[in-house]
Amino acid sequence: MRDNFFKKNRDTFTCISIISISFIIAYLLLFDKKLFLGGDNAFYYILGKSINGGHGYRNIHMFGNPLANHFPPGYPFLISIAMLFSKSIVWIKVFNGFFMWGALCLMFLIVQKITNNNHFACLSSLVVLFNGQIIRYSYVMMSEIPFLFFSLLTLYLVLKSEMRLNKYYIFSLFTLIFTYYIRSQGVALFGGIVLFYLLKKKWKLIITTVVSFIIGILPWTIRSISLGGNGYVNQLILKNPYRPELGIIEFSGWIERIIQNGLRYISKEIPRSVLPSMDISQTEPSLWYYYLVGISLIIVLIYGISTMNRKYKGLIIGYLGGQFAIQLLWPEVWFGIRFMLPIVPIIQFLVLLGVYNLVFRNYRLDVRSRGLKYRVSAMGIVLLFSIPSLKVLHHRKDMIWGLKYDHYFAVAKWCSVNTPKDAVIACRKPGLFYLYANRKVSQFKNTNDSEMLLKNLKNNNVSYVVIDRLGYASTSRYLVPALKKNIEQFKQVCHIGDPPTYLLKWDTH
Repeated sequence: MRDNFFKKNRDTFTCISIISISFIIAYLLLFDKKLFLGGDNAFYYILGKSINGGHGYRNIHMFGNPLANHFPPGYPFLISIAMLFSKSIVWIKVFNGFFMWGALCLMFLIVQKITNNNHFACLSSLVVLFNGQIIRYSYVMMSEIPFLFFSLLTLYLVLKSEMRLNKYYIFSLFTLIFTYYIRSQGVALFGGIVLFYLLKKKWKLIITTVVSFIIGILPWTIRSISLGGNGYVNQLILKNPYRPELGIIEFSGWIERIIQNGLRYISKEIPRSVLPSMDISQTEPSLWYYYLVGISLIIVLIYGISTMNRKYKGLIIGYLGGQFAIQLLWPEVWFGIRFMLPIVPIIQFLVLLGVYNLVFRNYRLDVRSRGLKYRVSAMGIVLLFSIPSLKVLHHRKDMIWGLKYDHYFAVAKWCSVNTPKDAVIACRKPGLFYLYANRKVSQFKNTNDSEMLLKNLKNNNVSYVVIDRLGYASTSRYLVPALKKNIEQFKQVCHIGDPPTYLLKWDTH
């Protein structure tokens, strides 16, 4: 019986083995052990450390250890589990790699289910693996890859359940809810699944899914409201989250935001995510051929959807539509493919499906009949288009942070030795600073009102202030003017580098 099982699934095991070996080789070649400089990764680590240490979900890096509310607790919870083995940041990065491997295997199983073809499914997973924009996040301590894993796991379980109330459906409810606890974007997956059941008129499944999801997210929702509301939602309604003085966005602003985000996704994010080696600047204006590439990819994607088995179209369309609806509402200053990363594998699969059917016009997808030569050629093309972006990642892993961050972290290390253990330090990247300073930290308030800024520092018991050279405008726009107006209250105690990073002691509270 066991022999029959392996014979029946021999191609599946072979493809999974190819995917796994390819992932191990790519991961070892590209893995970057340096700390990611985004900042959110440090907060995830700190929150995971809080859970692991039995402190609950708290900002243990801040004065008074206040309850945390900005980030959902799902990914910090996973980090706390990883910390049962080691608290090393490198280990947490490797831990993320397991989720990447799992996501690749799930991608194979999902495409296999949709197309009923192992070889096409294997190629689809390899396309994802060799996408430099995606694999980069597999060794970054961020929530994107775990979110991708649990999203794909939910989709697979929904497909596996065949729209029946069975064990796969029950498991899909748990993974769906947990996906939301990793990133609030999980609501798009919820919407896609409900639409899928709605199109199939599965009323029992709709009611069960909606009720279960609402009950599942209710504890976090109630907690967030009691603490002042969800941090992301509060930032979403601002014209610019980094410049709160500009106020709340108005109706005309929403329309403009949707249009600008739509144009950016067409001309930049979609081309960069599907064709990771394409040289597109995030800061420069979009060129005409960026739009041409983006529109062409969208047309091929739509064609790919049209050639899918009708049984699965509603689920895919609903999920993609929900994700893009959320991303069109995102503040324009939050750009980059990380916000659409969870749906990039699905987009790449649909584009690949569209290209295949446009070229071969074989809707049965009988790739096996084309033999080994076809499969090797297809994988070779994938590698050819992927090599430039992978070379960039391989080169980046050997690069240093740069002097401005070296000086910033040097000041943090100085604080760990030369400041009192109860010191509280205000700085631009408090999470990153805390990892090296091992002292309580505080983000200064983004306000042009100097008195309000200093009052906020006082409320957070701040005793030291860092003037950085990281290149972010908030330090020079808000912090520096407030210090200049009250310069007699601050004394320089440390400066490192050229250009220097300063540490000032606040002598008057």
